[in-house]
Amino acid sequence: MKRLMFSGFGCPKEPWIDFLGAGTTVISLHDVLKATQSPQLDVWGDFVAAEISRIRPDSIVAHDFGGIMTLKALMQLQEKKNRISATLTLLNTAFRDFDVLKNPHPFLMQISPWSLTQHMIRVSGGEVDPALKPCYGMIREVYRQVIATSLARKIQLKLYSREKARLDTLDFDLRMPAQIIASPNDPYISMHTIKRIQEDFLIPNFHAVEYGHFPYSSSNRESVRQLIQTFEVGPRALHAKN
Repeated sequence: MKRLMFSGFGCPKEPWIDFLGAGTTVISLHDVLKATQSPQLDVWGDFVAAEISRIRPDSIVAHDFGGIMTLKALMQLQEKKNRISATLTLLNTAFRDFDVLKNPHPFLMQISPWSLTQHMIRVSGGEVDPALKPCYGMIREVYRQVIATSLARKIQLKLYSREKARLDTLDFDLRMPAQIIASPNDPYISMHTIKRIQEDFLIPNFHAVEYGHFPYSSSNRESVRQLIQTFEVGPRALHAKN
């Protein structure tokens, strides 16, 4: 099993490798920032698309910012008719309709020193990648983009009716076996945001498991890992028969 994992803000590679097991290649946020030297999410998506094409994994797992990058990359690859034969597991992430008024940590990032941000990650069960400290300015810039996008979306929903807003659903078929493992007790991302990903990308497999924000440190880590590993084997076997 060749597994490719895209992690999000804060995490080094080691806890994800320990959690997901042998055969896992982790591309961390630091790897992405080092390679792209950019705070632009679209540029990150380009890099991730290139890595997926180069590695050709059997399974893709993505978390937090890693999920945004992966979804952008898969959309780009599909537009280029570059077919990826892999399963996809999304852990808690966001794509659209992230509400910064309900989840205000992007605002806090603008005023919090690196030391406080490290503390917040650890309190939430995460491990901290010290290599991210020199990149903190770029990370803050990314969160400013998140704030701007979120507020613009709220204005759009106020100006137009809910019926019109629903017409804005992406309805994008990833054309690969995909599942979401969502955490209802995530302190940073609401279930509404994750449900929106399910609707936008037509993902039929949805599991709710309480693991906070970081599954690798949760008491339910074995349940999450089993869902990932079972899905990696099952859907591929079914897909191969079709």
